[in-house]
Amino acid sequence: MVTICLVVEINNLYRCRHGYFHIVNNDYTHWEVYSIGGSANPTINSKGNRYLAPVNHFAKEVTKRVVTGNKIWRHWNWRSEGDLMLNSAYYTPIGRGAAANYAKVS
Repeated sequence: MVTICLVVEINNLYRCRHGYFHIVNNDYTHWEVYSIGGSANPTINSKGNRYLAPVNHFAKEVTKRVVTGNKIWRHWNWRSEGDLMLNSAYYTPIGRGAAANYAKVS
Protein backbone atom coordinates (compact mmCIF):
# COMPACT_ATOMS: atom_id res chain seq x y z
CA MET A 1 0.00 0.00 0.00
CA VAL A 2 1.42 3.37 -1.03
CA THR A 3 1.10 6.32 1.34
CA ILE A 4 1.57 9.85 0.05
CA CYS A 5 0.98 12.86 2.27
CA LEU A 6 2.04 16.25 0.97
CA VAL A 7 2.34 19.64 2.57
CA VAL A 8 0.75 21.68 -0.20
CA GLU A 9 0.94 25.26 1.07
CA ILE A 10 0.90 27.31 4.25
CA ASN A 11 -2.92 27.62 4.25
CA ASN A 12 -3.35 24.01 5.30
CA LEU A 13 -1.24 21.33 6.91
CA TYR A 14 -1.65 18.04 5.05
CA ARG A 15 -3.29 16.75 1.88
CA CYS A 16 -3.61 12.99 1.69
CA ARG A 17 -4.01 11.17 -1.62
CA HIS A 18 -4.19 7.53 -2.75
CA GLY A 19 -3.83 5.19 0.18
CA TYR A 20 -4.15 4.69 3.92
CA PHE A 21 -3.15 7.33 6.49
CA HIS A 22 -2.96 6.59 10.19
CA ILE A 23 -2.42 9.95 11.87
CA VAL A 24 -1.51 9.39 15.52
CA ASN A 25 -0.50 11.54 18.50
CA ASN A 26 0.11 14.91 16.82
CA ASP A 27 -0.54 18.51 17.84
CA TYR A 28 -2.19 20.51 15.02
CA THR A 29 -2.34 24.30 15.31
CA HIS A 30 -2.08 27.35 13.07
CA TRP A 31 -3.97 26.16 9.98
CA GLU A 32 -5.77 28.79 7.93
CA VAL A 33 -8.22 26.73 5.84
CA TYR A 34 -8.09 23.12 7.11
CA SER A 35 -5.73 20.79 8.93
CA ILE A 36 -6.14 17.55 6.96
CA GLY A 37 -7.31 17.52 3.36
CA GLY A 38 -7.89 14.60 1.09
CA SER A 39 -8.44 13.78 -2.55
CA ALA A 40 -8.26 10.64 -4.69
CA ASN A 41 -10.06 8.31 -2.25
CA PRO A 42 -7.76 8.24 0.80
CA THR A 43 -8.58 6.30 3.97
CA ILE A 44 -7.77 8.50 6.96
CA ASN A 45 -7.76 7.32 10.57
CA SER A 46 -7.02 10.07 13.08
CA LYS A 47 -6.29 8.84 16.60
CA GLY A 48 -5.18 10.64 19.74
CA ASN A 49 -4.41 13.95 18.05
CA ARG A 50 -4.94 17.46 19.42
CA TYR A 51 -6.57 19.97 17.06
CA LEU A 52 -6.60 23.65 18.06
CA ALA A 53 -8.84 25.51 15.62
CA PRO A 54 -7.96 29.05 14.52
CA VAL A 55 -10.01 32.09 15.50
CA ASN A 56 -11.52 32.27 11.98
CA HIS A 57 -15.10 30.94 12.28
CA PHE A 58 -14.95 29.51 8.73
CA ALA A 59 -11.82 27.40 9.39
CA LYS A 60 -12.93 25.30 12.37
CA GLU A 61 -13.34 22.04 10.45
CA VAL A 62 -10.26 19.83 10.71
CA THR A 63 -11.04 17.93 7.48
CA LYS A 64 -11.57 19.08 3.90
CA ARG A 65 -12.49 17.09 0.82
CA VAL A 66 -10.34 18.72 -1.85
CA VAL A 67 -11.57 19.14 -5.45
CA THR A 68 -14.39 16.61 -5.29
CA GLY A 69 -18.14 16.46 -4.85
CA ASN A 70 -20.38 14.76 -2.31
CA LYS A 71 -21.25 11.86 -4.64
CA ILE A 72 -17.59 10.87 -4.73
CA TRP A 73 -16.29 11.51 -1.21
CA ARG A 74 -19.27 10.03 0.65
CA HIS A 75 -17.78 6.58 -0.13
CA TRP A 76 -14.37 7.40 1.37
CA ASN A 77 -13.42 6.30 4.91
CA TRP A 78 -12.33 9.00 7.35
CA ARG A 79 -12.46 8.34 11.09
CA SER A 80 -11.56 10.12 14.31
CA GLU A 81 -10.94 8.24 17.55
CA GLY A 82 -9.86 9.82 20.82
CA ASP A 83 -8.92 13.14 19.21
CA LEU A 84 -9.06 16.31 21.31
CA MET A 85 -10.88 19.22 19.65
CA LEU A 86 -10.15 22.71 20.99
CA ASN A 87 -11.60 26.14 20.18
CA SER A 88 -14.67 24.62 18.43
CA ALA A 89 -12.62 22.44 16.07
CA TYR A 90 -14.56 19.53 14.56
CA TYR A 91 -13.81 16.47 12.42
CA THR A 92 -16.35 15.21 9.88
CA PRO A 93 -16.17 11.41 9.72
CA ILE A 94 -17.39 9.68 6.57
CA GLY A 95 -17.66 6.16 5.22
CA ARG A 96 -18.48 2.75 6.58
CA GLY A 97 -18.66 2.65 10.36
CA ALA A 98 -17.73 6.32 10.70
CA ALA A 99 -18.77 8.11 13.85
CA ALA A 100 -17.50 11.18 15.64
CA ASN A 101 -15.59 9.74 18.60
CA TYR A 102 -13.57 12.63 19.96
CA ALA A 103 -13.49 14.86 23.01
CA LYS A 104 -14.95 18.33 22.50
CA VAL A 105 -13.35 20.66 25.00
CA SER A 106 -14.75 24.04 23.97
